[in-house]
Amino acid sequence: MIPVLPLRTDDNCNHYEILPPITPPESGNKKEDIQYLVSAGMKIMEEHILKHPEQWLLWARYDDYPTPGEATSETGSENKALVK
Repeated sequence: MIPVLPLRTDDNCNHYEILPPITPPESGNKKEDIQYLVSAGMKIMEEHILKHPEQWLLWARYDDYPTPGEATSETGSENKALVK
């Protein structure tokens, strides 16, 4: 699996970082090998999202956001309500 990480720049362009391939160990257990790949890929994504959280609003849990009628300037969640 080859991880490709997107990054939107200030000039509204998209750049992609291509990381080295992730190779599962040859354990002979297909389920464990798949679990290894998914886990390794999610760790890379998690690190990337933590570095650039402003670009990953849609990865947030939708139930954490207020409904449009609940959004107020006091909560600072006006834009978040539009995601729901």
